[in-house]
Amino acid sequence: MGVWNLIRQNLSLKLVSLIVAILLYMFVQQERNPTTTRTLITTVEYKNLQEGYQAVPGAEPVSVVVSGPRPSVDRLKDGDIKASADLSGLASNQPAAPVRVAYQLPRTVPDIAIDAATTQVIKVQVFRQKTRKVRVEAFFERDPPPGFQYGEPIVRPANVTIRGREDNVNRVDKIVASASPVEPRASIDGEFSVVAMDSDRNVVEGVTIEPDRVHVTVPQIPSPSEQTVLANAVFSDRPAPPYKIDRWEVTPNLVKVVGRPQRVAAIGGVSTETLSAHDLTETTTLEAALIIPPDVLVTDLRGKPLRHVNVKVFISKTKPEAPPVPDASQPVTTPQHDGAPGP
Repeated sequence: MGVWNLIRQNLSLKLVSLIVAILLYMFVQQERNPTTTRTLITTVEYKNLQEGYQAVPGAEPVSVVVSGPRPSVDRLKDGDIKASADLSGLASNQPAAPVRVAYQLPRTVPDIAIDAATTQVIKVQVFRQKTRKVRVEAFFERDPPPGFQYGEPIVRPANVTIRGREDNVNRVDKIVASASPVEPRASIDGEFSVVAMDSDRNVVEGVTIEPDRVHVTVPQIPSPSEQTVLANAVFSDRPAPPYKIDRWEVTPNLVKVVGRPQRVAAIGGVSTETLSAHDLTETTTLEAALIIPPDVLVTDLRGKPLRHVNVKVFISKTKPEAPPVPDASQPVTTPQHDGAPGP
């Protein structure tokens, strides 16, 4: 009996036995190494990003669904599967664009596959990086002790460098150092952190400041004294006859003198430069510079610095004197002659 005949004997039973054996082997293997699915987290690495540009969002985490034999899948941990996105086709400051994510499986873990539920596309926007120099402003509570006031703050360095996305850097309106004294109502002298703020005084995130601390000094100085005095007009001459000055008015006629108490107390008024009225024939308003005493400030009553006043000169014309009228009660005298005969 040949081999073929042996195979053909009870062929159907043999086929059924083979199928059962294969199924039994697969069942045993499945029980020993079952297929499982697991979700891992990895971070997308951006490739081909132009120098001087920043991608948003940065270091984007994505979910990766893998499947395979349980022993292989159980060996995996977050970050073992590498993800990358090619940004070479994105232009600066354009709206977020879809970018395909590529995954790389670890070579040391066999028989695993990326499931279709894994993130395939993310949206990315790129921005140009920008650097600016910005002046630092010191902010502090102005509550000095009585008789003193805070002087001008001194900030070192006066300017700092800010870096970041172009849109964030452009939002920065000022760099602020919030300073405060060690003790209440004392002078300010110390190192303080700085923050970037926009025009609405909101903090601008996403920018770096170098240096991030500055030295602020705010001295206390005696408060200046002030008093209100008259502004006086000074004339070197008078109008030529028949004109005369009736009066003049100075506007404003009251001014404030601000300075050290001893210096202010010695000033009784502020005079104008010397004015000439010689050629005036009618009421005229003259602009006159104030002669401001040294070491003081002259302001109007609202505190606005003042260097000139207006002097309105009222001119009138005098009437010519009438000839004297003879008195009728007195006798009329006849002129005396020397006795020479008339013609």
